Amino acid sequence: MNDYYPHMAPRFGNANHTLTPRRTRLGMAIVLAAGMVGGGPAWAEGQQARGGTLEEVVVTARRRSEVATDVPMAITAMSSEYLADQGVTSVEILNDKVPGLNVSQGTTGPNLPLVSLRGQRPSEVLLTMDPAVPMYFADVVLTPVHGSNLAMYDLADVQVLKGPQGTLFGRNSTGGVVLLTPKAPEQEFGGFIKGTLGNYDLYKVEGGVSLPVNDVLSFRIAGQKTERDGYQSIVDNGIPAGEVGSTAGLACDDCLWDEDSEGIRVLMSVDTGDFRNLTTVSYDKNDSIGKAQVITDFNDSSQLGALYSGVFNGALGSFPLTPNAPSYTRIDDTLKRSQNRSVHDVEADFIPRDEVENTFFANSTEFDVSDDLTVKNIFGYRKVETLSSLDNDGTALPLFGAISVDSATLPAGTSVPSAKTISGEQFSNEIQLLGSAFDERLQWLGGVYYYKMQASERFLSSNFGRNPDFDNVAFTGVTPIDTVIAFGRFGLYQSSSNADVENTAYAVFGEATYDFTDDLSVTLGLRQSWDKRELTSRNVGLVGSPALPPGCVVLDSDDNPVGPDCARTEDETYSSPTWRIAANYALAETQSVYGSISTGYRTGGFQTRAKNNITFEPFDEETVLVYEIGHKADWELGWLGNARTSAAYYYQDYDDIQKTQSISNASGGLETVIQNAGKAVVQGVDLDVTVAPTENFSMTMGYAYIDAYYKEWETELFDNKDSPFVYIPEHSVFASANYTLPLDAALGDITLIAGVYYQSKVDTFQQYQHLNVLVPDPAEAAEAKENSIIPSYTLWNFRLNWRSVMGSDFDFSAYVNNAFDKEYAVGSTPVIDSLGLDTKSYGPPRTFGASLQWNF
Repeated sequence: MNDYYPHMAPRFGNANHTLTPRRTRLGMAIVLAAGMVGGGPAWAEGQQARGGTLEEVVVTARRRSEVATDVPMAITAMSSEYLADQGVTSVEILNDKVPGLNVSQGTTGPNLPLVSLRGQRPSEVLLTMDPAVPMYFADVVLTPVHGSNLAMYDLADVQVLKGPQGTLFGRNSTGGVVLLTPKAPEQEFGGFIKGTLGNYDLYKVEGGVSLPVNDVLSFRIAGQKTERDGYQSIVDNGIPAGEVGSTAGLACDDCLWDEDSEGIRVLMSVDTGDFRNLTTVSYDKNDSIGKAQVITDFNDSSQLGALYSGVFNGALGSFPLTPNAPSYTRIDDTLKRSQNRSVHDVEADFIPRDEVENTFFANSTEFDVSDDLTVKNIFGYRKVETLSSLDNDGTALPLFGAISVDSATLPAGTSVPSAKTISGEQFSNEIQLLGSAFDERLQWLGGVYYYKMQASERFLSSNFGRNPDFDNVAFTGVTPIDTVIAFGRFGLYQSSSNADVENTAYAVFGEATYDFTDDLSVTLGLRQSWDKRELTSRNVGLVGSPALPPGCVVLDSDDNPVGPDCARTEDETYSSPTWRIAANYALAETQSVYGSISTGYRTGGFQTRAKNNITFEPFDEETVLVYEIGHKADWELGWLGNARTSAAYYYQDYDDIQKTQSISNASGGLETVIQNAGKAVVQGVDLDVTVAPTENFSMTMGYAYIDAYYKEWETELFDNKDSPFVYIPEHSVFASANYTLPLDAALGDITLIAGVYYQSKVDTFQQYQHLNVLVPDPAEAAEAKENSIIPSYTLWNFRLNWRSVMGSDFDFSAYVNNAFDKEYAVGSTPVIDSLGLDTKSYGPPRTFGASLQWNF
């Protein structure tokens, strides 16, 4: 069998590499690059039934072709066909397809996907913090994570590896990895063009074509263009123009959270047999209006909530907010209006932005030194530029968050952060040696890895808009500079840092698997990582202080102003070994059990908001020790057809967890820092079942249970042992039913798909003990706790796929997602303890559309 695609993963042995006899007896395998080609994901989602049977899958998660039952690891692999059939067009949709994987959007919008797996999730997204679950594209890690959602077109497969990774490739990780593999050039001319229309004025064009030059050289060109109106509207709140909080003149339909993205990708393949080279170049851009937060709670008994209430709810009597804006009820009215309308109708005081540009280059070169030894080199380069802004308070009031004010109108020494930009470049290079010995009973891999990222984070102070319709829109009718100055005097606005970051990493790694018998194999992997973090912070305050240079609030190690350049640089180094040992045993030809013990490491670093000794204090590395057992099997169920199951139980001993929290400074105020919070246990179960009763009907179900709790977590003031793990659902379930109509083959194949996803409630506030102290009223504290929870929700999706319409080269599909228009929260900013506010971000409303694809 020689269905192996050499460009996408290394080969062991000669060009006609075959599986061992036991593996060959398992039946016809579909081999794919770093995953599989076929009707569905390996083990986790189930393939479509063909003739009442389930096609077997050979995965390459361990950089060699193996039947999935032989891999001692929980893997979800989704082929290009499955991605198309299920309508997986964005990273967020993976949330509904992979047990234990949770993908949410950052507060600004989809350009910042936040990925967690089996309870592993970073407390923040910072340039100085590694993700717990990194994403790879064409074998190159994507950092920063901004814009990694734009690669989801013309993919060969998506693969999710669960548990600590690092003994096989790339960066080390504690939770797992998500691998995105683009389609490689083929040796025959062919491709597709696909057009999609949908509600919210969705227009999308996608295509890809393979262009072979000769038997050695071939190209593939792919691209996409998407335009869509926003899912949110700004409503007129009835406050007269000229008063603070007025949205008169700013109201607009479907103007927030739109999409205007485009991308192009070119791949070049050179294959002489023993020498293989694949070059990938891509450019992706999304120029969109940002997403709005929705205010869900206000608490006037918290520290700053009381001051907000005094200014906006009238407690300060005749205090003038601006010359023509009396201080009568504002926040309370805003909250009531929000609670009595759709979450897709919001109030805002300016138009936010969410823009990103990616430039990507990867080169993978393989050379077969002999039948038993291959050398592989993977070089990667990525440049990312972003611009984002967010009105964090979810209101049309100048509470906190970005404020769009023309800096030319500000007095000397005053700076208002209205937008954040991130610019980053990364270089990486990985050299691998891959070999086999002892009649291919021993398969081994060794490698060295180098990575460097240089990035900067800046805050701008100027008016801006996404397009001319929204340029220079801020508070309609009034310049809120008096408000800004008043708040600066009250100390309501925190300073905003401008940071320069340099992250460097080196590693050596290796892994070997030995087949003691045809049924028993043992794997041993080892990695040594070295990391360096360097931060230069220029922390700028809103209002200049006579004791510091204008706008600068950075102190040196002796607590003195750092000087006119407002720059302080610190660096720190880290290192750690990680390892993995696993065993796999075949109980029968179609069943196996495995067990593994592995360790993961996430390097330490600095927070980018640093300005003094307390906030410049580095945080240490985070580690995890994971025990996992699993069972994988194919079953013959008689009249019920055939079934495939995969079950795994894991236990994670989680240490030195990196957490964002507040501590007191010498003057009695609070500082936001990142500290190693303590120890925790995360245990859970992943379960996947696919049943194919007939050749026309199949059902898939996946379930994840995550039980996470702290063993130790003590802060300066509180014992937080009983605090919840945030943004991690305890239960999540997805199910899908596929039915192909029994029609004449000349009409094509029509398949109906119904899918459902359920997620249990999610906590978002980390330290309830902290809340009980800063919110003195017990009833309000209990209400704030309840409001910080994201409720459980259920989503239904339906699709119709018509392949080869009337025997032609056209495919047609229609879909409706979130069919019952469920309003469901996907994120939260719970600052009810400090600022007295709780805001949430929500998932998309009901969407529907249709696509027509021409295959040539």
